[in-house]
Amino acid sequence: MNDSEDTGRSAALEVPWARLTWWNFLFGSLYFFRSVSLDIWIASRKTDVEFGELKFGETNLKAVKKILAEIPMTEQSTVYELGCGRGRAAFLFHFLTGAKIIAVDLVGPFIVTGRRIARWMGCDQQILFCYENFLTTDLSDADTVYACALCLTDETRKKLARRFEMCREGTHIVTVGWDLKRAWLRPVKQFSTRFSWGTAKIYINRVGAP
Repeated sequence: MNDSEDTGRSAALEVPWARLTWWNFLFGSLYFFRSVSLDIWIASRKTDVEFGELKFGETNLKAVKKILAEIPMTEQSTVYELGCGRGRAAFLFHFLTGAKIIAVDLVGPFIVTGRRIARWMGCDQQILFCYENFLTTDLSDADTVYACALCLTDETRKKLARRFEMCREGTHIVTVGWDLKRAWLRPVKQFSTRFSWGTAKIYINRVGAP
């Protein structure tokens, strides 16, 4: 992907607001009787990942729209969300741009529910939920990678940065709460916005030497 391709891309997709509203209702109702903390605790017992690293907060519509103002996405884009949680950001990215989304998490119930909602909404071929450790995820075809890194340990961040370095030139790396300063990255934008847990800073970089 080069600069000329970027300038030609447009996110002018007609937003299916009716579907988005229906999805939001389904999304909330399926979790009404579930204990998110219990799901995370069970997942931490099944893996070698610390409980704290599996915690998550939800990325809202305002945050997604701010990201999209800086990163043009289209139906031809491939976006990875690492640590997708219940998949709210994954669905928003897809519904607002038509992009293909690969959502990755280690909490099994989140993946199962995300797949179920995607199937109900008829977008299970465009939003793929993967149960795996994102430190092993192949990002070679990514146009954009989104990761909320607030709860990640320093060691996990180092390993994740090595995965990012393997991305092709031009890939956008979007991190929440982590200023990923590397020689192989070009800064694009940073800004603060509100999330379900409070305010955090979003950092957008692009793979490629300055």
